[in-house]
Parts: sequence; C-alpha cells; structure tokens
Amino acid sequence: MATTTTTVTARSASKSNNKTNNNNNNGGDSNVKQTATLAAQQYSESVNTRGDKKNFTWSYSDEPHATRRRLILEKHPEIYDLFGPEPLTLPICALIISIQLFTAYSLRNSDWYILFICAYVIGGTLNHSLQLAVHELSHNLAFTNQIFNKFLALSCNLPTGVPSAITFQKYHMDHHQFQGVDDQY
Repeated sequence: MATTTTTVTARSASKSNNKTNNNNNNGGDSNVKQTATLAAQQYSESVNTRGDKKNFTWSYSDEPHATRRRLILEKHPEIYDLFGPEPLTLPICALIISIQLFTAYSLRNSDWYILFICAYVIGGTLNHSLQLAVHELSHNLAFTNQIFNKFLALSCNLPTGVPSAITFQKYHMDHHQFQGVDDQY
C-alpha cells in the first residue's frame, strides 16, 4: 500500500512560536531552531492519531516556500534583482524542442535497441528539462504576458506527448495557495 505524503502547516504553532521569539530575540537562527523544535514535538504527538489521515505526514512548520524566500532575502537582498521573467527561456526551450525533433527524425530508421537507448538517455534528459520549463512557465517566468507563457508551456509539451502544462499550472498553483489548508480535500 502506497503512502501519500503532504505538508500541512499550523499557523497557530508559528504564532505561538513568534510570541516566544518576540520575548527572546536572538536572531533568525534561533527562530528557525525554535520553530523546528516545536514542529518536531507537535509532529511526534500527531503521528497516526488523526483517523483517516494516518497515511499522511503532517508538518506543523510554516509554509516552506515563503519561509525559505524570506530567509534567503534577509541574508542576500541582491537576489531580489533576479526575480521576474527570464528572457532566455524561449530560445532555450526552442533549442531543446528542436533537438528532440531532429533526434526523432534522425533515428527514424534505426534499430529498436538504438531507439530505446537514445529515447532513455537523450529523450529522458530533454523531456525532464522541458517539464522543468513547464514548471517555471506555470509561474509565468518567461514573459510578462500569461498567454505567451501558456503557449510556450504547450509547445514544451509537444515532444513529451502528454498534454499536461495547463493542468499542471492549475494544480501547482493550488499547491502554493492551499498548502497548509486541510479543508480543500
């Protein structure tokens, strides 16, 4: 039986931890350690005690994306200049798609074992790169225009053969928006 893992945060745990931190402000590292200690205590008390949720791992720490972003920007504010659309995404994706199509055309008369090896090594690597691009495009990080991002994401899906870009964007945005919210299911 497969076990599903999800992260659920408890805002009340971080609020109570923040009250402690306000009384004893030793900097960011102690805040992280105190939050981690509190999360570990609450996790150990809650494992497999929630009925139908026993197959999930529950984490009572803050939502990790926002926390990680805040900690990185506190240490390195110059990183903020790197946020936003990346204009090189389009040419890189076009190059990867072209390599995929050229490789497929070049190997059209090859023996099955050559096709298998090339599909696994070349195709697998390039498909993974294209799916990473779909992830970045779901955050609208290639263009400022959402329609252009969706079009490029759909184009990246062509060589993979599975039309997942638009659905991925919907559920990935749900992942960011509802992480820590138990009521969505």
